[in-house]
Amino acid sequence: MNSYENTGDIGNEYVYRQPDGETTLTTEHLKADLRIVEQSAYRAVMESVLRWDIPAGADELFELEKRQMVPFTERKAQRVKNTVPLVITTTYTLEAGSNMVKVKSDFNNQAKDHRLRALFPSGLVTEDHYADSIFEIAKRSNTPAKEWVNPSNAQHQQAFVHVTDGDHGLMIANKGLNEYEILQHAEGSTIAVTLLRASSELGDWGVFETPEAQSLGPQRVEYAIIPFAGDAAQSGACASAYVYPIPWTTVQLGALARTFEREGHAGADGQKVELPLSKQWLAWNAQSSTLAFSTLKIAEETGDLIARWYNLNSEPVELNVQTGFECASVYESDVLERVKDTLQGQSQTVSGYKIVTQGYALR
Repeated sequence: MNSYENTGDIGNEYVYRQPDGETTLTTEHLKADLRIVEQSAYRAVMESVLRWDIPAGADELFELEKRQMVPFTERKAQRVKNTVPLVITTTYTLEAGSNMVKVKSDFNNQAKDHRLRALFPSGLVTEDHYADSIFEIAKRSNTPAKEWVNPSNAQHQQAFVHVTDGDHGLMIANKGLNEYEILQHAEGSTIAVTLLRASSELGDWGVFETPEAQSLGPQRVEYAIIPFAGDAAQSGACASAYVYPIPWTTVQLGALARTFEREGHAGADGQKVELPLSKQWLAWNAQSSTLAFSTLKIAEETGDLIARWYNLNSEPVELNVQTGFECASVYESDVLERVKDTLQGQSQTVSGYKIVTQGYALR
């Protein structure tokens, strides 16, 4: 799992196209240098270094075909024989109590006109897969429709993509890696996540060179491997994937304590400040883990606090919100932040696949 694949790309920024007859390169049988970076009760970190040589770019015919505006489906260009080094340094992190392996890969791209992907064979024979989309988890067929004319079946994802046979599943979460493809083999489906596309033209509109789209220089990509059992949402895999890209925010305790003193929260001796060991500013309890959190923001016109969730499942679920701050009222809102019905308390039934928005009037 997590072998790397490299192919030529004689398409454009819109559409990938592998040269005809090209042999796909992979690191599957390449020996890596391995070392343990950290091993403690909290986490283990392993580093893998792969030293690879890949073709430097497409041949001269590719430049001629672009200037002559040959459609990408009809191009005959190939990759050159000379190679450039590609060293991929990957760290695998497993934290105590975590349901995922975090992956971080660094490399310096010096090749042009190519695509680099990470491959995750699932061992699961499936006809469909699921990808995080806008306010939903979209179910998509592994086989493209007969009307599909692109030379590959690359699709778009938001936070994650996964395959499942109903009992077992494999999910790949990502940080900004929005292209994937499901490859089908007799032994099961493989999730292929695009890490880098080095392209040289915009495409479709004439001859528009895009040299910066070759993505030359140091690169870093991050993603996570999440195996799960049963349903992806019910197992908590979806919730983990949504949380994964969000970094921790820290506050220096000393500064916070001084704020408490200025606001009159000092202890009886005037110096000691009692801060809680834990405090949650906004919490919600749902009957199931199928409720995905989407948004927390200040309303554009009223200054109220806006929070939004959406139901990943067809079954209704009860949402019960607890606020760690004082608010004058709680109301149902919408994506336009309009005030709808006032809520009795902060509990609300969320029907299947519904987007629900709550507003909290702070004054």
